[in-house]
Amino acid sequence: MIQDKIIDVTDQNFINYISMFEKRKNDILEIVDNLVPELQFYYKKAITQMSATAIISINLKDLVSHVNHIYNVVNSIEYCKSLPLNIIFDYILPYRINDEDFKLYSPLLYKELENEIDEKSIVNTAINTNYWCYSKATYHQADDRTQNALTTIKSGFGRCGEESVLLVSALRSIGIPSRQCYSPFWAHCDDNHAWVEIFTGNKWEFLGACEPEEKLNIGWFNNAASRAGIIRHRVFGFNNCSLNSDENHIFTTKTSTDIYIHTKKVTIKVLDGTNVASYAKVGMYTINYCIPSLILEKTANDKGIVEFEVGMGEYLFFSSVKNKYDIKALNENDIELILDLSKCPNSLEFNLIPFEGTFSSVNDIVSDNHIKRLKNLLLKRESLHNSSNHSTNKYINLAQLNSEELEKFLNCTSLTTQIKNNILDTLTQKDFTDITYEVLMDMSLSYVYKDKFSSNIFLKYILPLRVGNEPLYVQRAFIRAFFKDKKINSPIQVYNYLISKCTFMDSYNYVGLIGDIKAVLKYNIVTKNSLPIHVVQICRALGIPARLNSSDGSMEYFDGDYFKKIIQENLSKSSLVITNTSAEQLTNGVNFTICKLEDGYFSQLKFDTISNYETNYSLSSGLYAVSQSARQIDGSNIGSIKFINLTHNDTNHVSLNSPINNTKQKLKSVPIPKNLDITNSRTILAYIENESEPTEHFLNELLENEQRLKQFDIKVILFSNCNDKNETILKVLENGLASYNQSIFNKEWEEFRYNMCIGDLRLPFITAVKDNVALYSFANYNVGTVDMLVKIFETVNLHNN
Repeated sequence: MIQDKIIDVTDQNFINYISMFEKRKNDILEIVDNLVPELQFYYKKAITQMSATAIISINLKDLVSHVNHIYNVVNSIEYCKSLPLNIIFDYILPYRINDEDFKLYSPLLYKELENEIDEKSIVNTAINTNYWCYSKATYHQADDRTQNALTTIKSGFGRCGEESVLLVSALRSIGIPSRQCYSPFWAHCDDNHAWVEIFTGNKWEFLGACEPEEKLNIGWFNNAASRAGIIRHRVFGFNNCSLNSDENHIFTTKTSTDIYIHTKKVTIKVLDGTNVASYAKVGMYTINYCIPSLILEKTANDKGIVEFEVGMGEYLFFSSVKNKYDIKALNENDIELILDLSKCPNSLEFNLIPFEGTFSSVNDIVSDNHIKRLKNLLLKRESLHNSSNHSTNKYINLAQLNSEELEKFLNCTSLTTQIKNNILDTLTQKDFTDITYEVLMDMSLSYVYKDKFSSNIFLKYILPLRVGNEPLYVQRAFIRAFFKDKKINSPIQVYNYLISKCTFMDSYNYVGLIGDIKAVLKYNIVTKNSLPIHVVQICRALGIPARLNSSDGSMEYFDGDYFKKIIQENLSKSSLVITNTSAEQLTNGVNFTICKLEDGYFSQLKFDTISNYETNYSLSSGLYAVSQSARQIDGSNIGSIKFINLTHNDTNHVSLNSPINNTKQKLKSVPIPKNLDITNSRTILAYIENESEPTEHFLNELLENEQRLKQFDIKVILFSNCNDKNETILKVLENGLASYNQSIFNKEWEEFRYNMCIGDLRLPFITAVKDNVALYSFANYNVGTVDMLVKIFETVNLHNN
């Protein structure tokens, strides 16, 4: 009965959805006619899970191969046969996990993982698969473009979002229902994290991607997840949902916070004076990198009421309709809140105290077999990538397992060495691991315009294919041929052509997905999010220097003298004068931000640091939010948001004071273990876990804060139970930032941790020490730890003086 209903709904959704793609519809239907009935059903469902940009950009034959593979797997592997159909459709069938570019992965990964399958146990198979993923990739900081699973394998590295894409791709390819889940913004520290949840037959459980453990529901992020306001994931599928940032007609956002912590239901009522604000959007926010950061948005009902199921802790709730808004803080014990849009407060002061979370028992005995297995898999991964990293050519080394594409390009005789180097210098580090020979050659077509511009303009604003974080496609020959007879000679003509010919389908897409420009021009489908990138792509292909403004993302072109905006704004500007009355410099995205309220969302403006007394910003009219915050060493966040409504030719002044710093009141005074010989006055003791993501974050922060550490003569002593040093550790040591000691985490360390009141038993365990007295400790995952450590020493020095 349930299956019949799913079939009926799928058929109707399929018909409704493809009818929107007049120029693509026949291609889609032609494939349906060539499939057996069972596969038709799966194929139709897969189509209705695809975004608009995917519908026009993806090779449909690859999609059919993926669907055919999934169909065969779920009908052949024993543990799949009892899975509900809706679970299969939502968490095995989808062609994509997040916003990565689609490459046919499922048949390839299945071949690699076939021997890891235990048909009687989803749990055992999932654990084995995570070991396999660890043998392929580990954590590494990178840019925001999300690479697909196959690229992560080629590079050997990935952000947490990319590691989880790899694991979910691998699990789905062998029929295990899985999803990438994440906390969009932590409450207790800046940044976020993503991991994986799997359906084990009757419940959802979790594991850290590419961070294998011997059993499920263990990860270094256990405590962090229990402190989060929301843990969430996306479900793809054609629907009739309301439109907001977390749901539209092609995806919905589901929460699974109750897996990690007891949740509470919070009721928000939105009013507009004495009237209810029906269907108002309500956002749950925290402050992350000093930005009001949206955790989850929902739409109120006709009575202006909406419910959130949230974790513990304190958060902000914000609603805005046209020029009206209200914002309030929700305390941990509150379960109801009223927002009144008629209030439009000028400011809000906050002290957001995160929930302390729960601490799992991580001192379970880890088997020797697990330790040995991890070591062998690490050696296997390093051996694989070291063998590809032997070239004297820096570009080939950057390509890792994608070196064949680079070698083919570098061996090309039709281009000079200088041209090839210029092309390769436009790439990001991540590009090298998934770039193709064809795409590189496509870039060379721009050299017909080289002599028309200075070298700087040509190399930066015509030659590069990359505009933002979009996938790189072969495109320039197609664009030129397409526009050959259309008499389009200026950027504004490019823009006008796209908006006049294309249908905007943002409500069937999601931010981060950028289509192939060839498909955009062929099928006349675009999104507001991708339009600026496509305009710049076309301009560069036609020999017009263009870029996206680094501050506000607006489209700009070079007119021969300087860059102008393609869409001319009203020249009438307003002034926002920021006065810094504090003793320290204000750094955008650290302790101060300016956001513009656009369509009810906080959009950060990218400005430089404010170090002088007064800075004047020339801005367009509108509502702005100036935020100031200070993350405390215990994770709480104290600050304010000031709202300024700028009108044409108006001048507004905002004074920013010294951020509140409660560090002094929270410091301890604990003797360090007697066996530690410390001669430096200011020392950071760090017992690390090599290769783990929290340790990698900490080591990268040491490198980022190198100048400050040396300025304050802060010495770092690293301790570890092994002597194997990865690339990041070696760089820290080579830069003279730390010394390294192999040492067992013995009872003295355990007693020291206990005396520092650290309940999280995960590593790294990091302590600020002044004159052999421990002042404060951090454990596990805390982005900004090194900044906090430096602030501790600054505070102590200031107090002593």
